[in-house]
Amino acid sequence: MKYLQSNAVHVRLIGRYANRYHSGGFAVVQFTTVALLSAAVSLFLNEPWRGIPAGWLPLAYSGILFVGIAFTIQIFAQKNVKPAPAAIIMSLEAVFAAIGGSVVLKETLTATELSGAALMFAGMIVAQLPGSSR
Repeated sequence: MKYLQSNAVHVRLIGRYANRYHSGGFAVVQFTTVALLSAAVSLFLNEPWRGIPAGWLPLAYSGILFVGIAFTIQIFAQKNVKPAPAAIIMSLEAVFAAIGGSVVLKETLTATELSGAALMFAGMIVAQLPGSSR
């Protein structure tokens, strides 16, 4: 639930500020802010950093490719999409993760997981119907 709330806040903020600033610069400021805050919190909590030298390649790969490029594309795209539909589209992340897990990793979903996914998808569709805000 907290993930969905933070994702909603993120989508709203991008919707509000994406048109005011250059998308690339906005993304760089966003990533830098998150990196500095994360480093500060990890230092404050005395988290060990000893695994970073061994894991730098996967960290860089996922950080640059999946976070950097994906969120930069989101900023560019949200200039043309209102925040509510963008939030619906972003919430399909779990659906695409399940499809990817099935296709790439040959994972299967149980009947309970499939019905939960169907309910989530139906909720996303219903939320977009005219008059659904009442």
